[in-house]
Amino acid sequence: MLLIKRSDNGLWGLPAGSIELNEDPKNAVCRELVEETGLITKKIDLRLLNVFGGKDFLYTYPNGDVCSFVISSFLTECFTGTILKQTDESTDCRFFSLTSLPTNILKHEKLIIDDFKKILLVK
Repeated sequence: MLLIKRSDNGLWGLPAGSIELNEDPKNAVCRELVEETGLITKKIDLRLLNVFGGKDFLYTYPNGDVCSFVISSFLTECFTGTILKQTDESTDCRFFSLTSLPTNILKHEKLIIDDFKKILLVK
């Protein structure tokens, strides 16, 4: 699993971001992936896994802003490029085994990762 270490709070999380105005969600996934990790994928290689929201996805940013996330999780196994270890938003980026994930992961992202693990068990 590919995770980034966020520069704003020092926690590990999934590459993610906000959709720009009028942007297609899959385009946003491709854009955010390359911006935050240096890896490139194509819309055709993305598989929608799940959509999350509700009380477990309330988030307070380090600056005090509060929001309620609606998160779509996607899987890609096809990508090119070289991992960027540091960006404006991250201080590290790397792949982890699902059995060796870091413990300091954002709370709502743990729920997404747990959902992903359940999907893998069904295969």
